[in-house]
Amino acid sequence: MNYDDWKLASPDTESCELISPCCGSEFTDYINNENFGQYKCDHCGEDFDEPTEDYEYQQQMLDDIAEARADEARDMGH
Repeated sequence: MNYDDWKLASPDTESCELISPCCGSEFTDYINNENFGQYKCDHCGEDFDEPTEDYEYQQQMLDDIAEARADEARDMGH
Protein backbone atom coordinates (compact mmCIF):
# COMPACT_ATOMS: atom_id res chain seq x y z
CA MET A 1 0.00 0.00 0.00
CA ASN A 2 1.46 3.36 -0.94
CA TYR A 3 1.51 6.30 1.46
CA ASP A 4 -1.52 8.10 -0.04
CA ASP A 5 -3.66 4.96 0.19
CA TRP A 6 -2.47 4.36 3.76
CA LYS A 7 -3.16 7.94 4.82
CA LEU A 8 -6.68 7.87 3.36
CA ALA A 9 -7.51 4.37 4.58
CA SER A 10 -9.83 3.93 7.50
CA PRO A 11 -8.69 1.82 10.46
CA ASP A 12 -11.09 -0.88 9.29
CA THR A 13 -9.22 -1.24 5.99
CA GLU A 14 -6.53 -3.31 7.65
CA SER A 15 -6.65 -5.29 10.82
CA CYS A 16 -5.54 -3.22 13.79
CA GLU A 17 -3.61 -4.51 16.72
CA LEU A 18 -3.76 -3.01 20.20
CA ILE A 19 -0.32 -2.23 21.63
CA SER A 20 1.18 -0.34 24.55
CA PRO A 21 1.37 3.45 24.02
CA CYS A 22 4.84 3.69 25.56
CA CYS A 23 6.83 1.19 23.47
CA GLY A 24 4.41 -0.20 20.91
CA SER A 25 4.84 -3.64 22.45
CA GLU A 26 2.50 -6.31 23.69
CA PHE A 27 0.95 -5.81 27.11
CA THR A 28 -0.69 -7.66 29.96
CA ASP A 29 -4.03 -6.89 31.64
CA TYR A 30 -4.17 -6.81 35.42
CA ILE A 31 -6.22 -5.42 38.31
CA ASN A 32 -4.45 -2.71 40.34
CA ASN A 33 -4.75 -2.08 44.10
CA GLU A 34 -7.88 0.06 43.62
CA ASN A 35 -9.56 -2.83 41.73
CA PHE A 36 -9.40 -0.99 38.43
CA GLY A 37 -8.33 -2.70 35.25
CA GLN A 38 -4.93 -1.54 34.05
CA TYR A 39 -2.34 -2.67 31.60
CA LYS A 40 1.39 -3.24 31.89
CA CYS A 41 3.80 -3.04 28.97
CA ASP A 42 5.59 -6.37 28.50
CA HIS A 43 8.69 -4.57 27.19
CA CYS A 44 9.36 -1.73 29.67
CA GLY A 45 6.94 -2.55 32.49
CA GLU A 46 5.17 0.83 32.37
CA ASP A 47 1.54 0.89 33.56
CA PHE A 48 -1.09 2.57 31.40
CA ASP A 49 -4.86 2.94 31.30
CA GLU A 50 -5.63 2.31 27.64
CA PRO A 51 -3.81 0.51 24.85
CA THR A 52 -3.46 2.24 21.51
CA GLU A 53 -3.96 0.93 18.01
CA ASP A 54 -0.80 0.17 16.05
CA TYR A 55 -1.50 2.69 13.29
CA GLU A 56 -2.01 5.48 15.87
CA TYR A 57 1.29 4.58 17.56
CA GLN A 58 3.12 4.60 14.21
CA GLN A 59 1.67 8.01 13.33
CA GLN A 60 2.66 9.41 16.74
CA MET A 61 6.24 8.19 16.22
CA LEU A 62 6.34 9.84 12.76
CA ASP A 63 5.00 13.08 14.24
CA ASP A 64 7.60 12.97 17.03
CA ILE A 65 10.42 12.46 14.51
CA ALA A 66 9.18 15.34 12.36
CA GLU A 67 8.97 17.60 15.40
CA ALA A 68 12.49 16.64 16.53
CA ARG A 69 13.85 17.39 13.06
CA ALA A 70 12.08 20.76 13.01
CA ASP A 71 13.53 21.60 16.45
CA GLU A 72 17.00 20.55 15.30
CA ALA A 73 16.73 22.68 12.15
CA ARG A 74 15.55 25.64 14.23
CA ASP A 75 18.44 25.20 16.69
CA MET A 76 20.97 25.03 13.86
CA GLY A 77 19.63 28.30 12.48
CA HIS A 78 20.48 30.17 15.69
